[in-house]
Amino acid sequence: MKILHTSDWHLGRRPTGREGKYTRARYEDYFKSVEWIVDEALKEKVNLLIVSGDIFDRSTIGPDVLYKTEKILRRLKDGGIKVLVVEGNHDYMAREGQSWIDYLEKEDYLVKLEVRDEGSGRPRFKSVTIGGMNFYGIQYSPLQIEDYLLKLSREVKGKNNILILHAGLDDEERIFGCVKSELLDTLRNHFTYVAGGHLHSFQFYPRNDPFFFIPGSPEYFNLDEREDKRIVIFDPSDVGNYTTRDTFKRKLVRRRYRYTPDLLEIIERDMRNMGEEIESALVVVEVKSSYDPNLASRIEKLVNGFPVLKTIVKIHDEVVDVSVDYRNWSLNRIEIEAIKSWKNIFSRYAKRVSDTIRNFRQLKDEIENLSRDEMIERACEELEELVEFIYRSENEGMKNEDREGQVDKFQEPREG
Repeated sequence: MKILHTSDWHLGRRPTGREGKYTRARYEDYFKSVEWIVDEALKEKVNLLIVSGDIFDRSTIGPDVLYKTEKILRRLKDGGIKVLVVEGNHDYMAREGQSWIDYLEKEDYLVKLEVRDEGSGRPRFKSVTIGGMNFYGIQYSPLQIEDYLLKLSREVKGKNNILILHAGLDDEERIFGCVKSELLDTLRNHFTYVAGGHLHSFQFYPRNDPFFFIPGSPEYFNLDEREDKRIVIFDPSDVGNYTTRDTFKRKLVRRRYRYTPDLLEIIERDMRNMGEEIESALVVVEVKSSYDPNLASRIEKLVNGFPVLKTIVKIHDEVVDVSVDYRNWSLNRIEIEAIKSWKNIFSRYAKRVSDTIRNFRQLKDEIENLSRDEMIERACEELEELVEFIYRSENEGMKNEDREGQVDKFQEPREG
């Protein structure tokens, strides 16, 4: 028996904001990536396709999402490929039996596996047997997942079992709804293959002779994800000979720069040199350390002049070096060094740093005895006035600014 494992399709996802070329293209990208998966399943003549949760991006979907999804699943059904799924956190509906996954099961497009707690304190695991293998499923259950896995491992017999769950591996407990490796280890003697999901990049465990796999979302859910997104094809009688393939997804180009006065010229040259590589691509430009408040919009306008789909610009402030011994620093010195590290319009010159410190101290004194609402209102007024003053100074060419101090020669403001 040949099985294809995929997860986290997020069909129907679209960027927030005004409807336009970008939002329409990204909406279609998720369907195109799944169409490619169906192509691969048919080409490989797989018997079974597993989706480990989050077929949809939202529990409530529109008619176009449903129409496109049924069209995809109909191709699998017509090709004789059975589909097994569990619900992910994006599919879930509070009322049992009311999700769109339930509808697709009633239309005979797929089989939904799940755990049901009928109030007896003993969960009931729905399973199916195909080709001599028993398939179990656990929907997204972040609070009960550990208990479910321990009870299921005691309940199953033999090792001809495959588990599908919407959960990833996270030993550091940073991501809600994931499990630790020590818990997965308890499943090793009971399950030939554990089909995970929820995380959006390829993952497997353990490093040697793995049995737990997460293929990752076929298309980028967000642009901070790793690019390693795959499908997994395996035969349960010989899991060790599994194969993976990179998914079909939108081109993503990442470029990182440190701010210099000629940064725009450097970026323009890079875009020209990349040529077809950036055509219809998502381009993420990250810049470290800049005090120019208009830089992001200028970069976006520049790169959007090339045949890209969308440009996303991220400006990162430089991290302050805390390796120095600051224990003997005065409060003034700490304030100065902190504001200098901002490298923006509040800290561009020595006098500007002093003015910023003085204004914040004055603001602190003025709002100390105000109510919470009065404090917020007063703080907003003061900050608005400060920003207006700074922009006005910038536009006037900083004629009255003490430029000789620039960035390093500071005189500490007096206390009070």
